[in-house]
Parts: sequence; structure tokens; C-alpha cells
Amino acid sequence: EKASIGNLKQTWTSRGLYGGAYNKVIRWAFEKQGSFQPAGAPSPVTTPGAPPAVDVYIDDGRAGEYQFQQVHWHNTSMWNRNAADNLPGHQDAIQGQPNYMYVKVRNRGTATANNVTVKAFHTLPGAGLVWPVDFTAMSPAAGLNAASIGPNHTQEVIVGPFEWTPNINAYGHDCVLMIASAPGDPSNIDNFTAGETIEEWRLVPNDNNIAQRNITVVPGEGRREVLTTWLHQKVFWVRNSMRRRARMDVKVNLPAVMAQAGWQMRFAGLPSDNSFMLAAGERRMLTIELVPGAAFTPDDVRADLDRDIAVEVLADGMPLGGMIYR
Repeated sequence: EKASIGNLKQTWTSRGLYGGAYNKVIRWAFEKQGSFQPAGAPSPVTTPGAPPAVDVYIDDGRAGEYQFQQVHWHNTSMWNRNAADNLPGHQDAIQGQPNYMYVKVRNRGTATANNVTVKAFHTLPGAGLVWPVDFTAMSPAAGLNAASIGPNHTQEVIVGPFEWTPNINAYGHDCVLMIASAPGDPSNIDNFTAGETIEEWRLVPNDNNIAQRNITVVPGEGRREVLTTWLHQKVFWVRNSMRRRARMDVKVNLPAVMAQAGWQMRFAGLPSDNSFMLAAGERRMLTIELVPGAAFTPDDVRADLDRDIAVEVLADGMPLGGMIYR
């Protein structure tokens, strides 16, 4: 198995990418097909193999594994607080003052993870981000140490607070990135050297050490003077992180309570299909135009399990990232 993985890393289409962008996914694929069996396992192999000895992760709903998941920016295992109160529950960041991030880390490996370190970063809200050029470290920049984390998903450790101040004009809607590392399980960015970069859409979903949260909480009261005040004229940035000129498509999915009430989300200056062209590496700011419909109440929202205004950005059909307004 190790020889096969090594050959793939040398010859597959990941050539030219940094950090071993797909090595963890490939290793997991062999594991799921029965490789990495413990000594003395019966033959023929009929069960998945063992995970690595140490495999720390920030859960995005996949329990540290790598099943396909198109929306990779929706990780709720991290949250913001407006004070360093060590409490659960996400609060939108307040612009112009320190805020505090926390994250939950687990270990799916077969042995205890020791000396776990977590680092935290933030960036302007948007899609098509590039590591590390778009990201600013939270404090402490060197990261925080976690206690040892037990094996086999048996323990969850909360790490924080990380102090940060939102970007100016982002209205507290910054995107947040968390990176966990441990001896025996470095994150892919630990393999980078100066000047090397990688697209966020390659980095985050393919390394369970790394998690991203582009989620903003907005009022659940559907009146023009409430919900519109929070979202109308808010901005986010779109970068074409592909290596060629590409057609960018912005897809919006409104929760049923808004769609049935006739609300719409548009973007200033874009045609009705929300498409535009960007050169490789080019970035554009988009401004939300929220068109009110009929009023709805917080009780209407509570009755619907789908409460997310989901904005997804694609480049030539490839999902780059997006924003969630919950």
C-alpha cells in the first residue's frame, strides 16, 4: 500500500501543488478498502483498515474522514465569543474590538495524541481564498497547546481563546480558519516553505486538521427594517484561484421560509444569472442587494430546519467556497 500511495503522489495530477495536498485522502481511501489491517487480521480482508496512530481532526460532520462534501466552509466545531468567557455558542464578531475564537479537537487515531497545537487565522469574507496570502494570524500567533487527546474519538478538547479583531469594513463577517497539528500528524501546511501557496478549496476539505467557518448569524425576523438592515449592502470578495481565466457563478439558496415569502438575494452590478468573468488570481468585491418579500416571524424560522441563506461560488463549475448567513 505504501508503495502505491508513493507512486500516486509522484504521478497524479497533484504534481505542482504544495503541502501534499491529497496525501491524507489517498491514505484514507486505501484504509477504507481494507489496507492497514492490524497484525494477525484474517484473510481475505473484509473490513476497513485502521486509521493512523495519531489523526487529530476538527469535525466538519465527517468525523475526521474524507467522504465528498461540497460545502467545506460550514464547520461549526469552532465559534466566536465577544468576551473571553469560555462559553459555547457562536456570537457574531463585533467590529473594531477584540473577539475570541474557540475550537473543539478530536482524535480518530489508535493512540493518544500528545502535544497538540492549534493555530487560528481570519480573512475578509469571501470565496476563492489562497493560503497563506489571504490570512492573518490570531493571537497568540504561535498557537495554543491542547491537552493530550485520547484515541478512537473518545475525547474532545476545547482550545481557546484566540484573540482577534475583524477586518475593517467586513462587519464582523470574517472567514475563520483553524489548524491543528500533532507529532505524527502534522497538518499539510506544516510541509510548506516560504513562497508556496495553495487554494483554500484544495486545502480545507482534504486535511481534517484544518477547518473553516464562513458563517454569520443574522436576525430571524423577516421585516424590511430588521433582516434587510443586517444583510443589504453587506459585501464579500470573490477571487478566481484557478490557474486560468474562468466564468464565476454565484449560486444562492434561500431557506423555504424566505423563498415562499418572496424574498430575493441579488448582487449589485451582476446580471440576473449572477455570472461574471475573472482572470486567474483576479478578485472582485460583491455587494448584497436583499429584496424584501412578505414578513415572517422568528417562530416561522424555528419551524423550519433549513435556516441557512447559502451563497456558493463556482469557477467553471468548480466549487471554490462561499458564505452562510444563518
